[in-house]
Amino acid sequence: MERTRLITPIRTLACSGYRLSDETLLTTEKYPIIEVFCRIPANKLVSMRHDPEVRSREVGKWIRYVRKSKAKGEIVFFTLRVDGENIDKISAEFLADTISGLGADIVSIPITLDRNPKAYIEFVETFHEEFKSAAYGTKIELAYPIPPNILRDYDATRRLLKTYLKKKPTILLVDYNGSNPFSSVYLPSTRYIYGWKTSKLEKTLNQPSIIYGINIKPKAKWYPLPARDLATIFLDFNILGSNHIPLKLPREIIEEL
Repeated sequence: MERTRLITPIRTLACSGYRLSDETLLTTEKYPIIEVFCRIPANKLVSMRHDPEVRSREVGKWIRYVRKSKAKGEIVFFTLRVDGENIDKISAEFLADTISGLGADIVSIPITLDRNPKAYIEFVETFHEEFKSAAYGTKIELAYPIPPNILRDYDATRRLLKTYLKKKPTILLVDYNGSNPFSSVYLPSTRYIYGWKTSKLEKTLNQPSIIYGINIKPKAKWYPLPARDLATIFLDFNILGSNHIPLKLPREIIEEL
């Protein structure tokens, strides 16, 4: 397949069903890349498999977001986050079949909350195999994510990237879970990812690759800054996505809202 071409660094615009968070309203012209980020709890994934009504409602929402994004963007990037661990093989295959038919240009392997890299690698392998065997799977660029709980663990991050190198990914998606790359929790892995990208991945590919940072919350003193400056701050990330993780506020403040 022909690789998706992007001029980077760039900041995505997020498509949302909620008007206040729908960044596609910020432009009246075609934007280079629109991001569709969806989340489901792991137990809902089971319901989707067994209940046609639940499946139709949830997948229908994903399809609407992708179609809406197609009208606004040149490239549509779809990411699903499953808030759970140890996603079973049948669910991984179900997600691969479903997501491959949404019509997005770039699809991330779903993010989970796995802490054990072995469990997540098994999920990735199953999803990848099923996705590439699907009718549209070979026509869609696949991004490889580093979930937040694995990102917190330096050794787990190294193990995951060792597996990814065999897949020769051109896009890595890094989920910071509402934090930032300079957090003491994430900084060691972030440094390793950047070094791995230049010293191993791009030498294997013999071409540039892309690091896509998502759910990043900049420090207040950095805001607002243009995408090019932010990309430099965030260790040469090529694409910056939106932060989809709700701000945790004290109960007394929430009650006043």
